[in-house]
Parts: sequence; C-alpha cells; structure tokens
Amino acid sequence: MMASKSFRAILPPLSDEEVQRLQAWSTENCTAATVFREPECVVWLASKERARSREAFLRSARGVLKRLAIDVTRLRGRWLVLAEDSVVRAEAARRPTAQPTPPATVAQPPCHLRDGDNERVIVLSGPRQNYARSAQVFKEE
Repeated sequence: MMASKSFRAILPPLSDEEVQRLQAWSTENCTAATVFREPECVVWLASKERARSREAFLRSARGVLKRLAIDVTRLRGRWLVLAEDSVVRAEAARRPTAQPTPPATVAQPPCHLRDGDNERVIVLSGPRQNYARSAQVFKEE
C-alpha cells in the first residue's frame, strides 16, 4: 500500500466563504497547505505530519469538508491523489491564498482526473481561447 504525507484534491467550484473556511482549517491543521482557484475548480494541496494511504486521506478530507459545511456530494471520480511533500510545500510557499471568484462569463466543465500507467493526470479546461487544455502530471510513488 502506498502512503504519502501529502495530497492534492480537485474540488468543485466553491463559494468565497467555503474557500476561506478550508484555508483557515488547513493553516491550523496541516504542516503545509494551499487552496487556490483554477478557472473551473478549487485545488487543495496539503501535507500532514505522518504518511497516510490515499484511502485514509479520502476519509479524512471528506470528513473535514463535511465539518466545514462544504457539499461533498459534488465530488466525483478520483478527486484526491497522493502528492509528493516537496511539491506541496513549494506550491504552498509560492501561492497566495485563494482570491474571490471572478464573475462567471461562460459555463465551465468540471475538473476530472484520468488514470495513466503509474501517473495521475489532472485535466483542467476552461474558457480560454479555443478551450486550450492544461494538465499537470503527478507521479505516484
């Protein structure tokens, strides 16, 4: 069973208040964390003190979201993957906290994850010209 101290969660669009609650909880309870907006989703990166399996992080993250009154019924597919601690710490150090949601101009498709052989690809698409896609690859340990 694989384990990591860190995870990356792709959440559906959240209200500004929900993002603030999640950021405050993460700051208080994680060794490193950041919550930021992508055009069609919210990305939550967090590192904890001890390594856990993906399943343990799934249970924990779902419980945190419920306690923070964030709707978990919209979570679909592989919304949480293990991440490398160094990647999470670097992102947390360089990213500011999430900014308020800009006004929506186009209905946006949800984020989703696709499986590769030994890697997870997070496909993010949004209202860019020609709906260009950007993806970030995180190798599993």
